[in-house]
Amino acid sequence: MIVDRQLSFRSVTISVRRENLVFFALSLLVTLFYRRLNVTGLSLAVTPFTILGAAITIFLGFRTNTAYDRWWEARNLWGGLVNQSRTLIRQAITFHGASLPENADGDNPAASPFVHRMAHLQMAFVNATRTHLRQQDVLPQIERYLSPEDKESVKEIQNVPLALLRLMGLELRRAHRTNLLDTIPLSAMDSTLSELTDLLGGCERIKNTPLPRQYDTVPQFAIYIYSLFLPLGLVSSIGWWTPIISSLITFLFIAIDSIGSNIEDPFENKIHDVPMSTLCRTIEINLCQMIGEKECPSPLEPTLGVLI
Repeated sequence: MIVDRQLSFRSVTISVRRENLVFFALSLLVTLFYRRLNVTGLSLAVTPFTILGAAITIFLGFRTNTAYDRWWEARNLWGGLVNQSRTLIRQAITFHGASLPENADGDNPAASPFVHRMAHLQMAFVNATRTHLRQQDVLPQIERYLSPEDKESVKEIQNVPLALLRLMGLELRRAHRTNLLDTIPLSAMDSTLSELTDLLGGCERIKNTPLPRQYDTVPQFAIYIYSLFLPLGLVSSIGWWTPIISSLITFLFIAIDSIGSNIEDPFENKIHDVPMSTLCRTIEINLCQMIGEKECPSPLEPTLGVLI
């Protein structure tokens, strides 16, 4: 995700410069034919371009808003993962040993093996979700949080985040059977796991359901046809200014279309994506501090104005 408040002109134009150069050259060629060779038959009325330009603008606005809605929903889902991760470990600390006699579970519930294991499994879960969505190798990213038995149980599983939710559910059942959790706290923490399951499913839905391809093909086709003939509608009225004005209009259309293309798939590990690595690191830091671990990771900083 780009976090710089101001983008350089190069970064804005780099993805669309090839198309703009082609249409600029075409506009210049049309202008030369019209002004130097007096080929007046090249000129067209400007009215159709006004109407078509308005139609393309409406379509591009709809398409870009649709793409942004996908991106924003993805960001909300990851915001939910951050909040529910904090909630789960807060519940583990608060409810741990509530059914035991006073002080039977020690003076620091956050230091208990149950709480530590839940925190480590939750850190593994969010990192597994990140790599699962990016279609990367999951186990190398989470093995530091897992026991050998855990690694063995998930290494052949296709959906590792779901397998980790199962392990956390088994841990809750074990804590209930050993009287570390009462029935009501068990139900509350199980509801949190259900919420995490819903958030995982929401992310997978966005990942596995691309924007309809017509949303890419139709506006691109319309923009290219419009840009191809636009110089013919301008050359008779603005003359030598045609290449500049035509290229500027074309740039705006192509750039807006490019914005929609960049953000429509927010889990592709590109600079426009939801910063899942940064959010995972935030969760790791929060949970480490909640359970009192001495060595917590450092926050991720932007690299060239980009958070990953």
